[in-house]
Amino acid sequence: MYKRGLKLWSCNTDFYYEEAKKLYNQGIFDYIELYVVPETLETLPKWKELRTLSICDKEQGERYSQTPSPLVGEGWGEGYKKATHFYTKQALEYSKELRKNQTDAEKILWYYLRNRQLNNMKFRRQEAIGSYVADFVCYENKLIIELDGGGHIEPKQAEHDNKRDAFLNKNGFKVIRIYNTEVYKNIEGVLEYILNSVKVDPSPLTPLPQGARETACIDTPDLTTLSQGAGKTGIPFIIHNAHFAQGFNLAKQEKTERNREIYEQTKQFADELNAEYIIFHGGIDGDIRETAIQLALFNEPRAIIENKPFVALPGTMGGKFCRGYNIDEIKLVMDTAGCGFCLDFGHAICAANSLKLDVYKYCNDFLQLKPNMYHLTDLKDITSPYDSHLHLGTGQLDFNKIFTMIPNNSYITFETIKSSKENLDDFAQDMKFINNYEIS
Repeated sequence: MYKRGLKLWSCNTDFYYEEAKKLYNQGIFDYIELYVVPETLETLPKWKELRTLSICDKEQGERYSQTPSPLVGEGWGEGYKKATHFYTKQALEYSKELRKNQTDAEKILWYYLRNRQLNNMKFRRQEAIGSYVADFVCYENKLIIELDGGGHIEPKQAEHDNKRDAFLNKNGFKVIRIYNTEVYKNIEGVLEYILNSVKVDPSPLTPLPQGARETACIDTPDLTTLSQGAGKTGIPFIIHNAHFAQGFNLAKQEKTERNREIYEQTKQFADELNAEYIIFHGGIDGDIRETAIQLALFNEPRAIIENKPFVALPGTMGGKFCRGYNIDEIKLVMDTAGCGFCLDFGHAICAANSLKLDVYKYCNDFLQLKPNMYHLTDLKDITSPYDSHLHLGTGQLDFNKIFTMIPNNSYITFETIKSSKENLDDFAQDMKFINNYEIS
């Protein structure tokens, strides 16, 4: 099965908000990819409702609840709820500061953990949980990694650590602690120890790295079951940063200041919606090296770069050249910025047409970059250099070939046009179309 995404714009809360709740409750899609238009921060509270509400089963009357329960061992206080857990305002603010001021050991370990590099495990860094901030968290495996300096052997600090770990244990997390020196001297051993820590067999396959220590996990219910209301949790989000049409162009040095302003707005959406990825375009004209440098300076661990056609749409974008149209340009950005990759099949086919190359081979070649996710629509003309965003099955795309390229359990955002401002029935039909191609 695939993880199916609905593409919406941040300014469109009036059109599709209620429809999105209904279709998600019916299992039609699995996440929203939200395109953040600049200067639309006033819509963020509305989108946060979709991210944090407990969406109940249809049999229960489409009921929605925002009331959270406190974490085990914590009072109500001034608390907030993400889809995965609760946290205090103080912990959230502290986590933001820690992300800006990583230690050298944290930077090194994050280099190896980010973008699912370690056994496809999704880690988050400096994550607020209750009144604490965890260095690295993998929610899928309920694992927390703490990097400690020499001060953690002091009695007072050790007592604090024990109290903190006991709280996290009671909420279902396994906590492992590794000294900074091990990260500097034995990173391979550290990574293997992390992998061994999530295995069912409690005995490690290799010796514990010197300086690493572990606390046991108490078998308690998952934090996500503590929220009131039955049924599904809030809708997950992936964020799509604005591009050239909204004044964002990473390929131009003179756009640096405005690019940063737009990114900061996008980042606020991503932070508050707990988004897994932020998708960026490479820009128009300019220099792909400038794209890579500016994206790297954002220091954004959720960043992924999307491939583009060779030429931009005429009219709105002037038919100018796009950056990130081929493997070499995308790879340069990925290597420089340390980001992931979103493969857009329509864009790849358009670029292949401009370059007079085989369209499906051109798409398949991009797979060597190991995409984090995919974009998909149908195409009116399979030989055109311009994208058309048609509904699935209404154009010339050979989906038998396309779906053989997409691994099972992949994120796929369907960027098809919206034929109505009253409902999303056409999108629901697109989702039914792909049922024949999904891998069970």
